[in-house]
Amino acid sequence: MPDYMFFAGKRLSPEQRAAMMRVQELSAALGFNVYLTGGTVPRSHHRRVAPRPRLQRRGQSSRIARELEKGGARVLFEDEKLRQVELLFAGDCDGSISAARDDHYVRPGTRPEIRWSTIMEDLRRRDFSLNAIAISLNPAVARVAP
Repeated sequence: MPDYMFFAGKRLSPEQRAAMMRVQELSAALGFNVYLTGGTVPRSHHRRVAPRPRLQRRGQSSRIARELEKGGARVLFEDEKLRQVELLFAGDCDGSISAARDDHYVRPGTRPEIRWSTIMEDLRRRDFSLNAIAISLNPAVARVAP
């Protein structure tokens, strides 16, 4: 059994587990790579914090959100520029889905240009190492990315 399944079975509420499994099933059916990312991954080992999936593929956050809505999830907020969607799943379990990105600064002090990237590039851009942790929900890639 992959580590994330043990993690899900022991640390998440039934609603959180169901939301995570639904995102995993949809991403597999649509051919997406999806990861749980950020500080919720290590903190979930100590507290019941909702996972925050991050999609590796570009521009597909809206597509998977529409599929999740068909299953009863509700979109709370959508930012098309950042390709991020905040959702409320059954049982008042919240989560967000967003595309992996890299922020490129032309010069110091300017606003970043957003570039769509791989999960590894997304993790490298993060400000704290605690936020640069990802757990793959892809059946063939069940490992922790640094």
